[in-house]
Amino acid sequence: MFKAIPLIILTLVLFTFSSYVQAQYPSEQALLEAFKLHENTTKVNDTQRVKDLQAFIEISTNNNWQNAWVYIQLSKAKLYAGLYQLKASMSVIHETLPVAKKLELFDEVAVLEALWFENSQYSNAISIDISAQELLARLPRIKDIRRKRQVMLELSMYFSRQGDLLTALKLTLGLDSEDVASNAQKATLLADIYYRIGDMEKHNDYSLQAIALLEEIDDLSGKAIAMFNRIEIFFLKEYFEDVKKYLPLFEQAVEIAGDATLLGDVYRYKAMMALHEHNYPLAKSLLHESKLIYQAHDLAYYTMLSDLVLLEVMLTEGDFSTANSQLLKIKADVTSYANAYYFVEYYQMATAIYQALNDYKSAFAAAEHLKKYELLLAEEKNRTEIVKFEYEQSLKTQQSEKANMKAQQIQQNIIWALIVIASLLTLCFLLFILNRQMSAKQKLGVLANTDMLTGAPNRRAILDKAEQQLKYCKKNQLPLIIVMADIDLFKSINDEFGHDVGDEVLRVFSNCSKEAIRQSEFYGRFGGEEWLFIIPQTELSFAQILFERLSQSIQQHGDEFPFDIQRLTFSMGAVELEKDDTVKAMIDRADKLLYQAKEQGRNRICY
Repeated sequence: MFKAIPLIILTLVLFTFSSYVQAQYPSEQALLEAFKLHENTTKVNDTQRVKDLQAFIEISTNNNWQNAWVYIQLSKAKLYAGLYQLKASMSVIHETLPVAKKLELFDEVAVLEALWFENSQYSNAISIDISAQELLARLPRIKDIRRKRQVMLELSMYFSRQGDLLTALKLTLGLDSEDVASNAQKATLLADIYYRIGDMEKHNDYSLQAIALLEEIDDLSGKAIAMFNRIEIFFLKEYFEDVKKYLPLFEQAVEIAGDATLLGDVYRYKAMMALHEHNYPLAKSLLHESKLIYQAHDLAYYTMLSDLVLLEVMLTEGDFSTANSQLLKIKADVTSYANAYYFVEYYQMATAIYQALNDYKSAFAAAEHLKKYELLLAEEKNRTEIVKFEYEQSLKTQQSEKANMKAQQIQQNIIWALIVIASLLTLCFLLFILNRQMSAKQKLGVLANTDMLTGAPNRRAILDKAEQQLKYCKKNQLPLIIVMADIDLFKSINDEFGHDVGDEVLRVFSNCSKEAIRQSEFYGRFGGEEWLFIIPQTELSFAQILFERLSQSIQQHGDEFPFDIQRLTFSMGAVELEKDDTVKAMIDRADKLLYQAKEQGRNRICY
């Protein structure tokens, strides 16, 4: 009775979840959208994902929502295939495929058939009723990009296992990279294909790239599987030092991922290392642990691999009688799941065991089988060598084409370089002529707008600036000040010290004026010793500040004069913009205020 309690609780949980889904997603489209969201956001292992599908399948079945049912069943078949539960995967495919064909779901049919090919790689017992070439020809008709990618992935793996590596490579390189996860899948496949072709440099690059990409998207199980593939190749190449370094990292990745099925691989690889180091009791113990895990998850293919390692342990330690029992025990599994490589391994050990037991008849029969599968393996190796040769030739052809293209490109570049140089020389000559003309024109422009004695803007330039600022300030309703300035008693300075000193006074006054104004303000020599200041966007009271700044600047330059600086003063008249003002009107008013300042005793400003 107590044993039934967990089952009752699980049933209640599934019923509650199913009712929740039914209530929340009353239509087929709503259920599909919920399922797609669940697929993309749920981060659990594949075993749990399969369980989570049940509620969605029940809802689609109860409501006869066949399209949704096919979609969910397809996901279920993929999950089972990923778990290497081939019987379960094939059962789902056989159940779903007729319905998908009846509904004319072309894309789903293609993916189901592609999964069929994938499963056939791990079991000789699965018959293939369709042609891979036929499915390949149907690829262009698949509309859904994700489905098309899935079919290409499955076909690529199938052709790779069948030894048609160039077709597999072409398919994989043709995969559009949608996102990081897709790039990770692509890199994983390319790593496997390049290993089979024999390009170990590219294999290593893509293997490490796949692990990095899977880590980037936090796909812990995917990362662990990619590391699993890497260790498997280390063993095949007998890189035992690399295995020693990498195996702890793989075990750590499996623990973090929490993937129970991969834990079986950890034990199996540890057992293989123990066998390599002649620690037979440890190897047996580890293989026992791996088999328990594989059997618990219905991983018959990997159970067979553990059994083969166990057989090798028994043979190596000389336990021929137990090894003979193991031979008979695993023969059916080897026949169902093994490929030529594992058949050769099995019959090599069988021949050695029978010889040790003096069972020469069985040894002879095993040797005959061994010879048969060695020939098959040799044929596979020959095909692989041919593929390697074709691949290397294609690389040489590509390199030759690249070299030719590079040479042609260099020739074209030289021609274009000569054309460009000639054009640049012509352009430089034209620019030189144009620059001289523009420079001359600019100099004339500067001369036309600059007072030659002081370097300040002349009457023409400052009046143009006054017109511009008047127009702008009127348009934007901003204030504007115009200030007229005159050096006091300038004639007496000329008479007493000479015109050279007078000229120097004008130059210093110009420099002081430049220092006294802000960046947005303007000044210029209006004529003789008279100066015009344009102060935009400022109230009239600022004219007093300008007067004080200019006075202070002149005092600071006192050592530049051959007389007491106190003698150099100036007067100012300032006006602000009125509604209908013109520049001339403002200057006239400022000029009157200037003379008013003179009459009041000079060295002051009137406004």
